[in-house]
Amino acid sequence: MRKIIESGETLRLYVDYTDVDTGEFIDPVSLVCTVRSPDGVDTPIVYPEPDFVKVAVGQYFIRILGNQVGTWRYRITAPINANDIDVRDGKFDVEPSL
Repeated sequence: MRKIIESGETLRLYVDYTDVDTGEFIDPVSLVCTVRSPDGVDTPIVYPEPDFVKVAVGQYFIRILGNQVGTWRYRITAPINANDIDVRDGKFDVEPSL
């Protein structure tokens, strides 16, 4: 489903991480979300910044303020261990507020 918010609203991106063998929630070694605004500026959000919130073991959300109209892109990179890196890409749209 396409994510759409109005200009000035904050989007919450929820991510969770589980062990592929046990299914139990695990914390990655580190977490970085790089957000690209419609004007092409990349901004990293690194856990534990205030906008990268841990809810519980392996469960997080990222707050992104949609302060420009257009399509935003993001990439979340999470090394799980020495050999595995989880990468998630996505996008959302910001429309003018009424």
